[in-house]
Amino acid sequence: MERVSDGTLQRILFLAINAPLILPPPVNSCRRDFMAVCRRWQRLIESSSALWSNVKLLPDSSVHPLLLLSHSQQWLRRTAGLNVTIEFDGDYTSANQGTAPTETNQLMYGAGHFCFIQHIVLPCANRLTSLTCTIGTNPTIRAFFRIPAGSFSMLQHMDILFINQYSDWMSGFTSQELSTFTVFRGVGSLRTLILHLLNGNHPLHLQVPWEQLTILDLGTRAMPPDTARIIIEYSASLVEACFLMITARGISPTLPSRVIARALRVLHLSLIQPGNEPQMLKRLVFPKLVDLRLELEDTQQGWNLEYYIPILRQAKMLQSLSLAPYKSRIPLIDLSSHQVFTHRNITQSEIRKFLKTIPMIVSLRLPLAINISIFVVEAMAYGHFIPLLETLEVGSIHADHIISMVYQRNELVANAQVASSRYAESSARDTADTPRGVDRGPPLRVISRLILLVEEDVLPSIHDAVRAHQQNGSTVVNIHIEPHDPRLFYHPK
Repeated sequence: MERVSDGTLQRILFLAINAPLILPPPVNSCRRDFMAVCRRWQRLIESSSALWSNVKLLPDSSVHPLLLLSHSQQWLRRTAGLNVTIEFDGDYTSANQGTAPTETNQLMYGAGHFCFIQHIVLPCANRLTSLTCTIGTNPTIRAFFRIPAGSFSMLQHMDILFINQYSDWMSGFTSQELSTFTVFRGVGSLRTLILHLLNGNHPLHLQVPWEQLTILDLGTRAMPPDTARIIIEYSASLVEACFLMITARGISPTLPSRVIARALRVLHLSLIQPGNEPQMLKRLVFPKLVDLRLELEDTQQGWNLEYYIPILRQAKMLQSLSLAPYKSRIPLIDLSSHQVFTHRNITQSEIRKFLKTIPMIVSLRLPLAINISIFVVEAMAYGHFIPLLETLEVGSIHADHIISMVYQRNELVANAQVASSRYAESSARDTADTPRGVDRGPPLRVISRLILLVEEDVLPSIHDAVRAHQQNGSTVVNIHIEPHDPRLFYHPK
């Protein structure tokens, strides 16, 4: 390495490390090992700003708080003058092992022994481009909200989880006090905002600059549809968004009949008891939507596809659609009091109407609770529904029929004569024979990826069916089979 120039060696070391700085330093750290090789390597690593500008701080309870503070202040000195990103990693990993922190302050770097907002965030606020953190006490939350206006002049990405205490999610602040908070004023570069408001604060009270955001995630804070529609109306530049809506009986909407998000392309929408206000989705219009994920928690009736047809019908550009049961994305906190799988009989006419509404879909994922009847599956084999489909994830008690449908449909596409005569417009004769004004529809595509969710007790027979089709079929399909509890599937009576 002595003949390698400093610039080349520094590049090699950067590629070898290429990870955020972790504080407190882990026992096994390639960064530390490389710096111990020789003084030259140490000098090159220390002088490489790209290796220090991104830091991840862990709330390690085994390290004394003063030592944690010392580590962070040393990092601040080393990165003076550099644009930086900070991630305060909440202590969620241990929660999955049954040793969750008992107090919310234990989620924070330093466990509340010092205010990390004052000692770490504020000193580099004007250099921060990205901030991710968990704020777990009222004093720390107050310190964050009272950061002077304009401090985050470079900030582009913010991901914050607020929680006062596990047992009480009510806001610790009055509306009058919230009106004095200044942190979101003068953040002209902010484009991505992810807020986990588990402390009862209302998003419309935070003085967020909605109009400049392109990515917004409020998917862990349940809100009535009217609140979500107000935010959508304010956020005219949104390209990607996530909301969690909860409805209540007897509450009438107050907004105009329609709210149009003209720039929105990706939407993750979680719905709790949508049957209480089944008309709400008719008032949301997303003309440029290409990717939609709908999550549902409904203890009353389960999936009613009629509710979602209005939002799908006007999304003419939609290519990816996922339907799934609602699940909290916060490891320590399950916003749902209980997980209930409610099934209902989805008729052939309902599923047919649903599939006709999404003709341009390329990727479709359906939950276990939606069982497609054998007759509809047979129609799909002949390309009567979603002709552009390439990826399908579905659960079925008739998994063998799903497999046969995919291979039969793919054989139809592979047969050039049948494909051209039925779906293509490649010959002059076909063009001449086609009456004017008749829409021949898009050409049928091969389903190249199938994720099949099956009952665990039929798994061996399904594997046998897949092998048989793979041996006899002429098309290649990437098939992934997942076994599940039979109770999660809908079984017609």
